[in-house]
Amino acid sequence: MGGVTGAEPAPASPPTEAPPPATAPAAPAGAPEDPAQRAALGDVQAQVTLADRLAGENRWEEAVRWYTAAAEQGNAVAQLQLADAYLSGHGVTRNEPQAVQWYARAAEQGLAAAQVRLGEAYLSGVGVARDPAQAVQWFTKAAQQGEAVGQLRLGLAYDSGQGVRRDPVQAAQWFAKAAEQGHPVAQSALGEAYRQGEGVPRDPVQAAQWFTKAAEQGQTEAQFRLGQAFAQGSGVARDPVQATQWWTRAAEADHREAAYELGQALAQGAGAPPDKPAAVRWYTKAALQGDPRAQTALALAYATGDGAPQSFGEAFTWSNRAAEQGDVRAQILLGQLYYRGLGVPQNFEQAYIWVDVATSRFTGAGRREVVQLRDALARLLTADQLARAQGRALELVRSHNWR
Repeated sequence: MGGVTGAEPAPASPPTEAPPPATAPAAPAGAPEDPAQRAALGDVQAQVTLADRLAGENRWEEAVRWYTAAAEQGNAVAQLQLADAYLSGHGVTRNEPQAVQWYARAAEQGLAAAQVRLGEAYLSGVGVARDPAQAVQWFTKAAQQGEAVGQLRLGLAYDSGQGVRRDPVQAAQWFAKAAEQGHPVAQSALGEAYRQGEGVPRDPVQAAQWFTKAAEQGQTEAQFRLGQAFAQGSGVARDPVQATQWWTRAAEADHREAAYELGQALAQGAGAPPDKPAAVRWYTKAALQGDPRAQTALALAYATGDGAPQSFGEAFTWSNRAAEQGDVRAQILLGQLYYRGLGVPQNFEQAYIWVDVATSRFTGAGRREVVQLRDALARLLTADQLARAQGRALELVRSHNWR
């Protein structure tokens, strides 16, 4: 199931299972009130409290010393925080294997947040050999404790089949558990499951409800999907204005598909009068992020001067980028630019290559005209040029797996 991004690591939280280690000395009667003094006397909780305060003041080297003192006495929270410090290089030289060792010690004590971090290390191969199956085991331990990030990670594993046999039903169940705790990425993932009917019955209304919950928390994929729902009237009443508003929020947060859809809405005047220059601005944002549809739309805008100053050089640049990514409309436009020598030196052989690639894949209205262009270009080539161009077109289709 596409469109779901990974979760940020969960913030450290106090362990729910592990009591203070037996080695932690109890504060004697008449012990000093100052945490620093108690920490110096070996009070584990005072060491953690002091370390947290120092970290909050960005005094990381001092914080790490106290986290280390508490971690070595077996405090799971200190072990987690020390591992985070080694992973990020805060107050200590970055050391991924050392981070994993401390995550493991905290995870083995049952600290759910550490179990998630350890699973993430195994999943990505950071500080330890990559082992998705081990990752799933640790995600499961955290998820079973009710840790929302662990539930999300486990759902994503079942959804993708990483480290465990793919099981959309299990994925949706774990997404639901995390979503009900308010995790926005899980809410978006659950909405996507309902949208596609993956692991749950297809239900556009439920999908829109979960997308709304996540979108209101700023989750950009959900904002994009909610925009689509309003544009299509899927699970909600059709509302182009609402669609544009949600796409705007997602596009401003660099969601490239939302930027493209927003450009389309502005170009077509969905819910408001057309605004071609504004559409071009959003196409540009998405195009710079690599969206081939936006690159093609931008190329057409420059080729026609519709919303942007006419520039065949810009049209060539953007159609070339999109064509290389497999956009059929861009491949046709690129062939026409080579054919006419617009923005690029005239080259009938290159024109034939791109139009032939497009012809092999193009099935929509206008196919006849594309075939006619290809055949006209063939008549402009020598037998050797035509054979070479046909071979290159076939090579492009096969190497890119374009179908």
